[in-house]
Amino acid sequence: LGFLRASTICCASIMGGKGSKEKGGKKSEPAAPAGPVVPQELKFVDRFKAVHTYATKNGFASGMPNFLTEKDDGGNSVYGCIFFKDDQVEIRDLSKADLNNEASAPARFRAVHEYALANGFSGGYLTFHESGTVDGACCGRSSPLRSRLRAFLPFCAHIVAHPRPEPIFKVCLFNDGVAETQTIAPDAIGKKAEQRFSDGYKWAQNEDGYVMAFNNFKSVEVEGEEQKHLELVKITDVAEYRAVPLADLTA
Repeated sequence: LGFLRASTICCASIMGGKGSKEKGGKKSEPAAPAGPVVPQELKFVDRFKAVHTYATKNGFASGMPNFLTEKDDGGNSVYGCIFFKDDQVEIRDLSKADLNNEASAPARFRAVHEYALANGFSGGYLTFHESGTVDGACCGRSSPLRSRLRAFLPFCAHIVAHPRPEPIFKVCLFNDGVAETQTIAPDAIGKKAEQRFSDGYKWAQNEDGYVMAFNNFKSVEVEGEEQKHLELVKITDVAEYRAVPLADLTA
């Protein structure tokens, strides 16, 4: 009976009856309409992914951020972006082996550049879009080892029969004439990931014929210099600069 009495009081409270916090039969005021949701600022990886996605939806093959942010009259963030047409770049899906099995983003950036030069391109970068694929070489075949695993180690047998998907990295490669590479003094570009692009963009604005530049996280030894210099990838002015509202990039 105690349980039934408690349940009755609880239901009455929920329905606004006896035991409710409302008094005098007054209805609660309707909640004020919610204002527009302000998108959060995009971090390094998410900004790359968002700019590439926006590019593909707006007539470009790819795009990259310059990591400079302005505010419009309403105080909303506007991101600087560099966009590439289909005839300027090629989008490829590369395996981890194509990128020398590198594990970190900076190392993969360097590997993409090396892959680009080795395959007739003038440079490249990660879009940070990734997908997985199952290596079929291990599937659908029988072997004594697999039989033993299925018999004695069910969990390991599952791993053998269903190998972990290998990551596939979507990269953007610059066609000939779109990018050039040179070395610059180490103090010309900041060491933070974003600064390697924002400082590169500022550097390019003082150079004729270039719209963007970035350090591909690679340092090289220069004869006669004690410190290693930074390798700079310069994007020619065939690419297009646009200021894109953050809200459009996250829509």
